[in-house]
Amino acid sequence: MSKPEKHIIYWILPSLFVGVCMCIYFFDILGMSYLIAPEYNREFGVVENTQLLVILAIIILSFKKLIIAKTKSIKLVFALIFISSVFIFLEEIDYGLHYYDLFLGKSKEQLKIESWNN
Repeated sequence: MSKPEKHIIYWILPSLFVGVCMCIYFFDILGMSYLIAPEYNREFGVVENTQLLVILAIIILSFKKLIIAKTKSIKLVFALIFISSVFIFLEEIDYGLHYYDLFLGKSKEQLKIESWNN
């Protein structure tokens, strides 16, 4: 891979993605700010779900590398990356609580009341 391609993949495209998401959210371009962070629950927005996809990719890649690693030290490193990534992924989705609430059909007001009681 050439140097310009690396720049595009590793920092230009991610920066453009974040910049576009920020512009859409803060300036409500074409009324699409609800896609970036819905009022019902910000956890269902584009940025949050993209973050989850990146963490999921880290989980998959670290597991693949863990399986094919030759030495114990390398296996340990990838095992730590895998376990840490799984923990971070589960924490980011609040261990499935957001999806549980969504499937139960809880309203925004019900969620506010429950959060005040805790």
